[in-house]
Amino acid sequence: MYQEVAETICPICSKNRFPAACTDIIAITERQTELISKAFSNKTAAIGRWGGEDFTVVIYGESEETIMSAAEKLRSSIEGEKFEVIGSITCSIGVSQLQTDDSPESWFVRADHALYNAKSQGRNRVCCE
Repeated sequence: MYQEVAETICPICSKNRFPAACTDIIAITERQTELISKAFSNKTAAIGRWGGEDFTVVIYGESEETIMSAAEKLRSSIEGEKFEVIGSITCSIGVSQLQTDDSPESWFVRADHALYNAKSQGRNRVCCE
């Protein structure tokens, strides 16, 4: 009985049923995960969710040019998706290549700064720092 009740509560808005917008958000997150996995399937990569709407992808052994190209293809494929309630979405992507003197923190700060630049330059773009 408890499991049946728990399954009807939306994890996004905590309502007893999934409102259409919340159902779309869940569909978007699932589809984003699929598109990210597909975009980097031929690369040695670790993919993870990083907060609410953010994902992080760590790619090993690829050039900046190759990574930027894959990121642009991902951005374009997300933009091309259509969802039931909200229609389409866009995404901004920040790219940063690991430097020999980087700590994990400095590397992610640079990637986050690149993401901020992508958003501040009008969103729906890929920026590298």
